[in-house]
Amino acid sequence: MAMLTPNPASGQVVLSLLDEATISPNGLQIAVKDLTGATKLSFVSFAQTAALDISSLQPGLYLVTVQNGSDFEALRLAVE
Repeated sequence: MAMLTPNPASGQVVLSLLDEATISPNGLQIAVKDLTGATKLSFVSFAQTAALDISSLQPGLYLVTVQNGSDFEALRLAVE
């Protein structure tokens, strides 16, 4: 459903939908969470691609969750 590039990243990462999915009326609900489950960043996007500013994140591993209507996906992100 989605892909993060570059990964690992620092500063900015781009989230791209891999298919031409219809984005729900509420948009893509995007959250960046640390490994304890705490939400560090959250975004809403209405586009097939979204640039996420991750410059405030400390180096480490994070989960990026993407919800599009009833579809849900979690992606691993390494921040350098």
